[in-house]
Amino acid sequence: MSQLKKVGIIISSFTMVFSLILGFINYIFYVNVIPYSYLISFFGIQLSSLIHFIRKDVGNRFFYGYLLLSILHSIFLLVAVPHYTYEQAVEAIVAEIEEQFEVIPLSTGEKRTPRINSYTFIAASYYILLRPEDGEDLHFIFHPERGEYVEYEYYFLR
Repeated sequence: MSQLKKVGIIISSFTMVFSLILGFINYIFYVNVIPYSYLISFFGIQLSSLIHFIRKDVGNRFFYGYLLLSILHSIFLLVAVPHYTYEQAVEAIVAEIEEQFEVIPLSTGEKRTPRINSYTFIAASYYILLRPEDGEDLHFIFHPERGEYVEYEYYFLR
């Protein structure tokens, strides 16, 4: 087995594990603000490259092209991770409002809204619902990269 083939197998395996870990972190802390289509496509590219490395001998051009693609894609995914988790977004909003609120837990799919002014064009914004003790529900869109939020009327999304 050639040296390039061994290194290619190691890099493919490592980047596949990286995409799985990033997917888990995205699900737990960022409530799927990075769409899984990006993570799945990255995983698929790495899996097909791993199969290619195992089955065939690779030349220098393929290996270095693959290495460049893997590095760029990994950097791209790391840049896409927002600065604020969902919990930090809720805390930031509640800290600025002086009333007592109950945070209404939503299903994972409802915590995301369409992308708004995202510099990475991957990360979406968070949807947050707060219920005051003596009033109507308040709805917010929180930008996870800039830490800004907007209150809006719920009928806007219907």
